[in-house]
Amino acid sequence: VNAGPTIHRNLVEGLRIGVQEGEEQYQFFGIQAVGLDGHDQVYVADRGSSTIRVFTEGGESVRSIGAKGQGPGEFDPLFMAWVGTDEVYAMGRSGGPPALSRFTTAGTYLGSRPYMTRDRTTFDPLGQAGSSWLVRVRRYPSAASFVPGELYVDSTEVARLTADAAAPGPPLVTFATAAMIVMRGGQLMSGPLFEPAPSIAVDGQGRIYHAGGDVYAVDVYSAEGTLQRRISRHHEPRPVDPAWLEAFEGAVREFYRGRPDRPGKDQEIRRVLEGKVGLQRTAHLPPTSRLRVAANGAFWVERSDLDDEPWRREFRQLYGRGQRELPAVQWDVFDASGRYTASVTMPLRFEPMQATEKAVYGVLRDDLDVEYVVRYDIQTQPS
Repeated sequence: VNAGPTIHRNLVEGLRIGVQEGEEQYQFFGIQAVGLDGHDQVYVADRGSSTIRVFTEGGESVRSIGAKGQGPGEFDPLFMAWVGTDEVYAMGRSGGPPALSRFTTAGTYLGSRPYMTRDRTTFDPLGQAGSSWLVRVRRYPSAASFVPGELYVDSTEVARLTADAAAPGPPLVTFATAAMIVMRGGQLMSGPLFEPAPSIAVDGQGRIYHAGGDVYAVDVYSAEGTLQRRISRHHEPRPVDPAWLEAFEGAVREFYRGRPDRPGKDQEIRRVLEGKVGLQRTAHLPPTSRLRVAANGAFWVERSDLDDEPWRREFRQLYGRGQRELPAVQWDVFDASGRYTASVTMPLRFEPMQATEKAVYGVLRDDLDVEYVVRYDIQTQPS
């Protein structure tokens, strides 16, 4: 339990990769992921080019992995990528349903496997653990099992996937996911307002980190799924303000004002959104949200209870609007031993994707929506 006072520190830009105009390998459009390998090279999954671009620690272009196309090791388009110590997984289409393609970090194509199995099971790589990977497994039931208007709470498993296995092994650990609203036809919508959003990550040794719920806690499991420790900070629960509910309702009404009241899915979505306030299940804001874990076990956790207007986050997730008006977000930083070291405020229009103990990598969008990969370093002196 980290019970000490908050230590505010500044972030300073230490690296920027990208240009508005110039060499093609430095132009990005639709960055899906940023990661680091075992040599601190920077990997950028770029949807626009359907490639994973690799840069040195100093930002110099080294090579590209994959290509745009529909053949082996090609994508049309690239959806996501995960970087391990010496391997990379990428998810995209290549002439059929989404598939996972595996490469060495040098760019050698090692093969592909379906992203979704016949029994509607998907698995997303979380991190490399030796010669295998830990993956998040989701088993989707058929739409016939859903009841419109009810809440659906699924579970997600973490399992081990080896290169020669047809499917992941048995679950190492299982977590509940956030509640979702069931619509007519079996679709799932985002859940009640201010619902805790669990986050799962894996470090370089294969340890599993889980944050989420109504308490400030990050649970750490071994690579075999054994709970090893719980890391937390003292915090004061923050009650949900009724004014936030009214603001969310007003934003939904304003969005639909003047739009044609079309039948079908649009009308159903509007009905569900207008009813989200009545489905609220928590009296306090969840203290944590997203989690970013470094290879050595240091981690950064987002303080979702410190937004001045948390309803804007909910609205943005639905419509992708209000990006520039979002307030800055605080993240707490912990070292590899679990000791709290600092609290930092992320710059506006910056999406953190990969953390180390002293820095965070992510995507920064300027006023023209040009994308850059930026590394921000933690200043050593308190602000």
